[in-house]
Amino acid sequence: MANFLEAELKALGASVEKRLPGKQPGHPNLDLPPILLGRYGNDAKKRTILVYGHYDVQPALKEDGWATEPFDLTVDEQGRMYGRGSTDDKGPV
Repeated sequence: MANFLEAELKALGASVEKRLPGKQPGHPNLDLPPILLGRYGNDAKKRTILVYGHYDVQPALKEDGWATEPFDLTVDEQGRMYGRGSTDDKGPV
């Protein structure tokens, strides 16, 4: 997802830095997702606007109570879509 977002920002004309924050606390074999810092322009006289959002998704198993596989996009008979991580702050990103 970080690579996808980096490419999208660059296509929009932003400069992008990817920072690797290290390992997940308490899980030495699990990398934290990269942090992306995108910038449009470089005029120190202009104000800075920060837009923050996350793109990670927490783990889930069907046994956790899901009616369908959590990471498979499912569309029900009424056209509603279900899938783990499909919302939760993804819109602003």
